[in-house]
Amino acid sequence: MVTRLTPEQVAKFPEYVSRFLQLGLSTRPLTDELKLDIQQNMADIYRAGELAPPKFYIFLDSPLACLYGFAYYEALVKVLNMPALRSQVRSQVESQVESQVESQVESQVESQVRSQVRSQVRSQVRSQVRSQVESQVWSQVESQVESQVSNFCWGAQSSGWLSYYSYFLSEGLVSGIDKIKPLIDLCGKCSFYLPYKDVVFISANPTDLCMVNGRLHSTKGPAWSYADGFCGYSLDGVAVPQDVIRAVQGELPPESVLSLKNAEHRLLGIKYVGPERLLKHLGGKIISTKGDEYVLHDFTLEGTRCRMLEMQNPSEPKRHYEFVPPEITTVNEALAWRIGWDIKRFKEPIAKA
Repeated sequence: MVTRLTPEQVAKFPEYVSRFLQLGLSTRPLTDELKLDIQQNMADIYRAGELAPPKFYIFLDSPLACLYGFAYYEALVKVLNMPALRSQVRSQVESQVESQVESQVESQVESQVRSQVRSQVRSQVRSQVRSQVESQVWSQVESQVESQVSNFCWGAQSSGWLSYYSYFLSEGLVSGIDKIKPLIDLCGKCSFYLPYKDVVFISANPTDLCMVNGRLHSTKGPAWSYADGFCGYSLDGVAVPQDVIRAVQGELPPESVLSLKNAEHRLLGIKYVGPERLLKHLGGKIISTKGDEYVLHDFTLEGTRCRMLEMQNPSEPKRHYEFVPPEITTVNEALAWRIGWDIKRFKEPIAKA
């Protein structure tokens, strides 16, 4: 049993960190060759779990597409099991799906799942099918999407913990955990996947990642995005609502960030909108100062009188801003309040001549 690593073994850490960091941030596109490779990995993963490999491999452009793809698949299977509709089912529902899910689910699910059904329905009246399938298939789709989020397995997103096992396996420091190898081999090839009996839905990697100082960050638009338009926004590595970015860009009033319920989102919004811009937009005025280090601002926000203390960081050239109670009228009162003094009993210091 290994109880201590040698300096030579420790020296290999950066190699694994670098490799798996790149896998975790992979934007590698899904080529036909890569799809075949993923199918082999996925079959090995199922076998490692003592399960039969999937019969169907559905590749989609994003995790969101996978959720809709599965919901579509499950609802369709239920409909196909209904004798009254078995002879009438025809693909008329795809117009209800998002354009990306529409094209890929239609082409892959229909060709793989409904190949035997298609020959039986060509002569049926499609207008009748549309009304019946839509009401029974698509009424189930939306309710299924959210419930399946927790079933996602990570592909590239598993790079962090897989790097640990990869290191010990590759360096010959452990044995008996070979079943994890297919997961390591899959890392970086896809973003997420939804595995079920007989079918697995596989999401492509994102097409774009905006990284600043090793964290997802963009003040200009999505910090990450997929080919079908599914995307997300992030500041300093923290996921934020799109409206925060819109406020930073000037598409929404600066003060909109102050109404955010999440404190971290609110602070990031103020940071990147800029307190100066906020105060200017709100018609703020200075009511008290203490040298160049402290400034107390007064302004009105949504009909409510507010006070904000501006402070110079003593160790670096940055200014900080903090809300203080509206009854505070001087910088000294604001500073006393910050350290927990009772403002009602606080007395302004009087300079002696």
